[in-house]
Amino acid sequence: MVVTAGRHARRLFAARWLWPALAVLTACVPFAGGFSATNIFYIRDLTMFFWPRHLWIHRSLLSGSWPLWDPYAAAGQSASSDAMNQLFLPPVLGLRMLPSVPGFNLLVAAPFPLAALGMWLLLRRRVSDTSAALGAIVFSASGPVVSSGNFPNLSWSVAWIPWIVWAADRDGAASSARSFALLTTMIAFQMLSGEPVTMAGTMALLVAYTVVCVDQTTAVAARVRAVARVVGAISMAAAIAAVQLVPMALAASASQRSLMRTDNFWSIHPLWLVESVLPHVFGDTFRQYNAELPWIIPLNSGRDPFFYSICLSLAALLLSVLGTLSGPRRRRFFWLSVAIAGVVLAAGEHTPVYPLLQRVVPPLRSLRYPAKFLVFASLGLAALAAIGADALQRRDAARGTSTIPPGAFKVTLGIALAAGLALVTLISLVVVAPFTGARAFYDLGVSLGVADPVAGAAYLFSAVPPIATRALILLATSALLVYVGRAGGHAGRLAHILLLGLATVELLAASAGLNPVIAA
Repeated sequence: MVVTAGRHARRLFAARWLWPALAVLTACVPFAGGFSATNIFYIRDLTMFFWPRHLWIHRSLLSGSWPLWDPYAAAGQSASSDAMNQLFLPPVLGLRMLPSVPGFNLLVAAPFPLAALGMWLLLRRRVSDTSAALGAIVFSASGPVVSSGNFPNLSWSVAWIPWIVWAADRDGAASSARSFALLTTMIAFQMLSGEPVTMAGTMALLVAYTVVCVDQTTAVAARVRAVARVVGAISMAAAIAAVQLVPMALAASASQRSLMRTDNFWSIHPLWLVESVLPHVFGDTFRQYNAELPWIIPLNSGRDPFFYSICLSLAALLLSVLGTLSGPRRRRFFWLSVAIAGVVLAAGEHTPVYPLLQRVVPPLRSLRYPAKFLVFASLGLAALAAIGADALQRRDAARGTSTIPPGAFKVTLGIALAAGLALVTLISLVVVAPFTGARAFYDLGVSLGVADPVAGAAYLFSAVPPIATRALILLATSALLVYVGRAGGHAGRLAHILLLGLATVELLAASAGLNPVIAA
């Protein structure tokens, strides 16, 4: 009986459908509250804008009329010029036809399993099924991506990013009319999602990926043809999406955006990036008022955060370090560049880079909220984590040993050790040297313009020890699993699965409560 059970377990883990299904189901967990016929997601813009619009469009469609004119906004306006209505995005239009409550909840939740599946398909072309599942989970369940759920136009636009890159990868590997049509369709879907920041970032990412990563010969002519196909797909997608893009552009030209005045509100403060590894160390805006959280306002452009969570998982970050140091050179450096670019651009006015780009490319001045670029950091780190996890699995065919360069392995564990020492130092500032810690936290609050630096220091004194201790435990566990995973054999395979589970649990714990529901 034991042998039979073991055989069934091996068959289950060998089933190719298991890993994408795991990624898709994991992406649904943060939105489990939406599986209801009476409750709806309500945070931020969902109840102020998206729920009333959904009801109006839903009732219009069921009555047999196309919603051309929105009578509820100010004195009325054209419905098609507001891209947040997503009137021409086929998946959303289909969800509008469902009963109002489940249709709305699916409109909010559907982008995330969609993103997980697209990411798995993209990564599966280069890494193992389990590593691709890890990368898909890290992307779709990362804090910036999950937090986009209260802006459906943003979340739908983000969901198409891996699908677009996957379609470009397929077209580059085996060009055909069908693959070109698929790429065009994916790009058009994103253009119809109604979010210009991620759309502009994706187009730049797509061209760069085609130049650097798509399978082609080294001949310049082949590269030029690949880029030409991508540009052609973008142009054709723009023509298809013109039904949405043209009214949106005309409306923007009659608004303040046409003045091209720089608006970098909601830039990611560099210190706020600490939240990616120490979630809620500066406060949890879901469980406390901003007035009780002295660090929230100065670190988030004077209001609550754009992304309520930016957690990226310590296990995934450690694997991304390993992925940066092993695997195909072009791909790992490309994804590292994407992650760095995402962080730098999301910093907005806090670095000279984004303001310089806005001067060089004036249309960038009309794009709002640089924080949105952080989703590209999630994308790059997820791809690197998948590469790192795959490197742990791969064995030399002749000797059966790990293919990871010894230097890469030592550097990865060295970075883990350095990060661990930094966490120990942070905890010691509170537990061992409280006077030194209090002074350091107070001075930090003064430099950042915290209204009450004493309250700021007191808050960190209570928040740092438990959060940093938990992070230290997760980091040590991740480093141990990476060490065991390199050895191979049964223990190595188990360590690989445990790393996937650890990253998943860590991300889901950080996203718990980010998408609450209320009676419709």
